[in-house]
Amino acid sequence: MANCKYLKQKINRKLECKKQNKIINIRECNSCPLCEWTTKVNNKPLSTFNKKSPVKSGMKKTSKPSKRARALAISKQVKLIVWERDGKRCIFCHCPIPWNLANSHFVKRSHGGLGIPENVFCACLDCHHNFDDTINREWMLPIAKSYLMSKYENWNEDYLIYRK
Repeated sequence: MANCKYLKQKINRKLECKKQNKIINIRECNSCPLCEWTTKVNNKPLSTFNKKSPVKSGMKKTSKPSKRARALAISKQVKLIVWERDGKRCIFCHCPIPWNLANSHFVKRSHGGLGIPENVFCACLDCHHNFDDTINREWMLPIAKSYLMSKYENWNEDYLIYRK
């Protein structure tokens, strides 16, 4: 598919012809004698792109997540297990929460904390923020630790960290 090199899409989804300096519809562009058609996108011939190519839409091709990133992520299945285990409530303030808030890591992801039930607990938005980003972590950490130890007989902090 070729493109007119003077055609530009505006934010409001209208098309602007730079040559005519006006807003036009696609039919007007197709019949315009001033159009100069190009068969290139990003200085590459269009034939080098297939229809599903992300480069065609201006996006870079993304690779699949690394093995580490997959290990640290919390799957939906783990969230549901943790949500049921924690009684569908925040372990700190005991307010009811939706299943998708079962996503607080005891050992932070940035420190290699795995996305396994032994490392994850339910926390409401306020408590999760306080646990992760404030000085309140100092007094909340022992509460979370004792809670997780009570749920798992052989719970050990060393087993919660990603190792190559």
